[in-house]
Amino acid sequence: MNGFYLFPKVFDQEFEQKLVNIIETDYRFVRYINNGKLFYQMEPKDFPEEWRILLELVAKLHNSCFGFDYSLQLKYEPGIYFRAHYDSKHRWEEFIVGVNLKSEAELYFTKKGCETIIKKIPPASIYILSGDSRYKWRHGIKKVKDVRYSITLRKKTQLEKKNT
Repeated sequence: MNGFYLFPKVFDQEFEQKLVNIIETDYRFVRYINNGKLFYQMEPKDFPEEWRILLELVAKLHNSCFGFDYSLQLKYEPGIYFRAHYDSKHRWEEFIVGVNLKSEAELYFTKKGCETIIKKIPPASIYILSGDSRYKWRHGIKKVKDVRYSITLRKKTQLEKKNT
């Protein structure tokens, strides 16, 4: 699929566990519950050192992926999913980066008149959405079987920066 990049098993279990521990314990995260998922949002001033390491890693995987200024962390309990959606092109720049932690995820893409495409994302993997995979296909996460954590990195558009 145009604009979809998958980098499987990019980091080791030790680094993966550090990321999960931060999501579970760092008091700086804003926490609220919505549809059974725990949301944790951060801006660069709040990024732990491990996020800086993660951002450097992402920039090495794809040279257009730098300058992210927003991070959203999610915890999925078994049976939780994320409905297919488009990420706002008014709020977010071209590249959306997903980091998959602790269990496999099934990322699915759907478009009217086309068959659904499913991509299996292993734990400790990074995927990037841009181009068609970001703008022409809606994407979501199928129900997870085991506890899963995710980190989504985005870069705000100039319009969004003005509004915040």
